[in-house]
Amino acid sequence: MFTFTILYQDAEVACAEAERFEDAREQAIEEARDGFYASVLRDCQFSSTSDRGVIRKVTGPLFI
Repeated sequence: MFTFTILYQDAEVACAEAERFEDAREQAIEEARDGFYASVLRDCQFSSTSDRGVIRKVTGPLFI
């Protein structure tokens, strides 16, 4: 299971969980686009964690 969290100035903007990384990312971005922070998405960061695999946590800029 992957968790994808979108952050703006270290505050959580949107979060989603899915079996695939791409699905979790897409769901979180869709949720953020529908919310208050839609206009600042290009300035957001992301954090993604996984409960399996070698890489368990990834962070960085949110490229849209």
